[in-house]
Amino acid sequence: MATNNDEAAKQIFSRCLLNCLHISLWRCYINFIRRINDKRGSEGLDETKKAFDFMLNYVGNDAASGPVWMEYINFLKSMPVVMPHEESHRMTTVRKVYQKAILVPTNHVEQLWKDYENFENSVSRTLAKGLLSEYQPKFNSAKAVYRERKKYIDDIDWNVLATPPTGSYKEEQQCMAWKRLLVFEKGNPQRIDATTANRRITFTYEQILKYLSMPLLKWKSPEGRYRLLRQYTNLF
Repeated sequence: MATNNDEAAKQIFSRCLLNCLHISLWRCYINFIRRINDKRGSEGLDETKKAFDFMLNYVGNDAASGPVWMEYINFLKSMPVVMPHEESHRMTTVRKVYQKAILVPTNHVEQLWKDYENFENSVSRTLAKGLLSEYQPKFNSAKAVYRERKKYIDDIDWNVLATPPTGSYKEEQQCMAWKRLLVFEKGNPQRIDATTANRRITFTYEQILKYLSMPLLKWKSPEGRYRLLRQYTNLF
């Protein structure tokens, strides 16, 4: 990317993105997409929007995804409009993304809520009263869950590389830390719908597979990898 070799960058992202659900890599990806589409007008904006949706579909449940949600919202707000109906459509889209973002227990959920309040009040104070009243309890739940979630996340070494098991004390401690996070997610502390809860659990499994052991990655299906993971660690 530093040498503007876009084709090489595309090949690297195509190989690595879905095998590495690390928020820093995905932010690098979205910055790349924004750069190559910057001068392509409406077509480029559409491609960038699709890339944001693609990214949040995979890493939008990450506790560190708050800045990505904020970046996407700011991108949507900056999209040019010509006709009145386009402005209405943009506001509706921004509202929907805000309402998704404030339900995710992330490191920026409180800032997202403040921004959402300002957004709704700037559109219509009358409408804002009802919507904010509806979403305030949901935001409070996400905020509380993030505080608990962070306790488990802080015990995990995010800089460790996935290698074959050695049976070391640190390795055992990391397995236990991942187990605690997984049990927490499986408990659905936010009391969200089953589909969303399962997506978070699946995301946690995928993260475990990236950090615990490289041999697990040879399995193509998530079910096969999860089964091997349970057998391998005797923890999950």
